[in-house]
Amino acid sequence: MLKILFFCLFAVFAFCIELFQPIVLEDLTEIDAKQYLVSEKLDGMRAYWNGKQLVSKSGRVIEAPEWFIQNLPPFCLDGELYTKRKDFEHIISIIKSRKNQDSWKELKYYIFELPYQEGNLKQRLQVLKDYLLIHPIAHVKIIPQYQFQNTKEIEEFFLEIKKLHGEGIVLRKNDTPYQTGRSQNALKYKVFLDSECEIIGYKMGKKSLRDKVGSFVCKEGERVFNVGSGLDNKIRENPPPLGTIITYKYYQTTKNNLPKHPVFLRVRNDF
Repeated sequence: MLKILFFCLFAVFAFCIELFQPIVLEDLTEIDAKQYLVSEKLDGMRAYWNGKQLVSKSGRVIEAPEWFIQNLPPFCLDGELYTKRKDFEHIISIIKSRKNQDSWKELKYYIFELPYQEGNLKQRLQVLKDYLLIHPIAHVKIIPQYQFQNTKEIEEFFLEIKKLHGEGIVLRKNDTPYQTGRSQNALKYKVFLDSECEIIGYKMGKKSLRDKVGSFVCKEGERVFNVGSGLDNKIRENPPPLGTIITYKYYQTTKNNLPKHPVFLRVRNDF
């Protein structure tokens, strides 16, 4: 137990937390369905419990109320602070509010991984299940993991999530030890593709959008492109400053590997 806690704390105090990062899967037929456990992808704020503190994926401490964290286990957890579907902005407002910490009662901590535990994914999650049997915590939940026999069953599950306005699904190979970074062992299959980019400039609008921002000039790696769809009048009149990171969605890429028809989703301000 002490060894696991040491690794948890080291992962945080090494400044950059190493977490697993699902790769976007565009075609379900590319995988062997039986190898993966499938769960709903929750659109909350990712939160890493290091045995002492809740930490964001960028390594910043999340100032959770004492009652929220006091009974969390002495081993690492990885999950989402979450309320319900289509509630991302409200979730972030709760986490950032220091004056009204009673609003944290709306949040649950949904766990999808136990870093540095031994065994496969089911066995790692079982460690938390066993702990909660002895130390029940009402606001800690384990995200259900489902086993399907073929991609048709996964597609049906995905369509049900989509019908309920969910974000998508996550597929993770069960028979692998805990790993960080990106690999084919962790995949995400979404209603649309999304990514993040930095605002490096603005293009002014025309006609009815004269004197307002028509689109953001964005950079992602070596790619530079415009994001204009999805902007409301408020953000066109008072755009985020240069350097702001935004999340956008798209459905495919062009021949030049640029996002096709990118649509602004939100300013990515969750730390």
